[in-house]
Amino acid sequence: MFLKLDMKVSPVSASTSSCVYKPAITAKYPSTKETTNYARICRVVVDVIPDVFRQLLFSWLPVSGLTSVLINQRDQIFNLLNNQQKKIIYPRGGMFQGTTKDFDISLLYILLRNLGNIQPHRKGWGQVPDKADRSLSANIERLRIQRNDAYGHAKSASLSDVDFQARWTDIRQSIEDLQNGGHIKGEVVAAMNNIETMRMDPSTESNFIALVKEMEGEIGDIKDQMTTDRDNVRGEIGDIKDLMTIDRDTVRGEIGDIKDLMTIDRDTVRGEIGDIKDQMTIDRDTVRGRDPKLKALIETTRLTTIDQTSKPEVISTQALEDAKEMIRKNSIVLIKGASGDGKTLMGYQLLKWLMDGDNKDTRPSKDPVQLHSMAKWDKIVKPNTQLAVYIDDISWEIAEELKKREVSIQSTFCGKLNNRSNCLILNVREEIFKSTQLSSCELFKQNIIDLRGKNCITITEKQLMLERYVPEIITFPGGKESEIIKLAPDIGFPQCCRLYRDVPSLQKEGVNFFKQPFHFMETTLKKLPKEHFSALLFLFLNEGSVKKGDLDPKNNESVRQGKA
Repeated sequence: MFLKLDMKVSPVSASTSSCVYKPAITAKYPSTKETTNYARICRVVVDVIPDVFRQLLFSWLPVSGLTSVLINQRDQIFNLLNNQQKKIIYPRGGMFQGTTKDFDISLLYILLRNLGNIQPHRKGWGQVPDKADRSLSANIERLRIQRNDAYGHAKSASLSDVDFQARWTDIRQSIEDLQNGGHIKGEVVAAMNNIETMRMDPSTESNFIALVKEMEGEIGDIKDQMTTDRDNVRGEIGDIKDLMTIDRDTVRGEIGDIKDLMTIDRDTVRGEIGDIKDQMTIDRDTVRGRDPKLKALIETTRLTTIDQTSKPEVISTQALEDAKEMIRKNSIVLIKGASGDGKTLMGYQLLKWLMDGDNKDTRPSKDPVQLHSMAKWDKIVKPNTQLAVYIDDISWEIAEELKKREVSIQSTFCGKLNNRSNCLILNVREEIFKSTQLSSCELFKQNIIDLRGKNCITITEKQLMLERYVPEIITFPGGKESEIIKLAPDIGFPQCCRLYRDVPSLQKEGVNFFKQPFHFMETTLKKLPKEHFSALLFLFLNEGSVKKGDLDPKNNESVRQGKA
């Protein structure tokens, strides 16, 4: 199946089961960047997403074909359809004779999830999928939601650049996943790229926007069902004389529609009728009145969190569960440990949990914000703003600033986790904690996860982690695996596993590396060229960071600071 997109033609016509779309009459339509943004989304909703769904339906149907499946599985899907959809698929006195071009997105979605034998995503059909879930069903769900969202913006008929980019990226990534996974054919992604850059005059814009506005017939199915033409009403309410002669399926479909109206499939209600919830949560940043810079910071942290927590070596530990429980009770946690103990990753795992929830919690729905200094703290951190603030690897300066703000932190973060509360996640090296005022601060002392103490990694967790980092470790002779997991190296066990995996020379040392990691790291460093070693020394003296001025050979400020 090919995706037909003629970029040179302005008049547009398409059809769905609920109405026939006709080119809108050109009117006085103010064309702006925002209306063009919305029109581009509309074109994708009208042309691209239905074609994607049709391809998926064909690829997942049994070889017997669509008509055969509709007949054989009538009992399974009949009560899931609205009146218009029933007329199309199960016309009176015959069988379906049309093509999938007669199906709107709503009907295609129902058929895909009920006839295609497609595994539901982790949250289940009809629910908003996890961002990290790139499965077939999750991407189908995203496209359905984007179609509903497009109709939700029909009254204003405009989208800001920020909203457009977010929606466009979501749609494009979903379609790209489907294309790369071999679920759909053709150059669908290329077609989207063309739509993103094509010239759209006011007439073209108004046509596509009109098409999406007409989707009220698809999305507002209750209204359609209550305002069906009089002949339909007679047929659905039924004449008493006909009750004794109509076959059983017709009784279900045409007399029992009052019941259908009240018991329409929950997912259809959520996705196509009950979009009040969707409309209230379409853009959490807009609802919460986020500053654009804060929104950008949230999105950066969100993407980083997903990237860090989706790696194959990531495991859940008892320490992580203890940290979650601490946040549930106090909305704050300080993770303390040595270098390489996994403090940073645990912080991202907690952010991911606060974004999406887990089996024990409904979705906390916090917006993640990672701060690398205290410069933005006072502008960003306010009470009851539903933020999850994360500061990784606290420096001496940050520790002192946090101590100064102890009272405000207590009022802004402390308390049981709830829908409006903020959460604070800190991690600090043990030596920084002991040498700063953090160690004397009761607020932090009461909310510590100690990765070198009571919350240290267990033998079972070490074994799982080692096998994730180095799968071939299980083939080592002489029980080397069990010997390694019993060791307590000076640097953190996760870091040892990572170094062992990434540095071939360390793999030759085997168990000996885990016994004395510092010794072998020193040996490896000595083999570096002199200029490389000098660069590492410079980083060490500058606490791991390089500023723009440091790269200027005429700037001696950093040298003077190092001597001081």
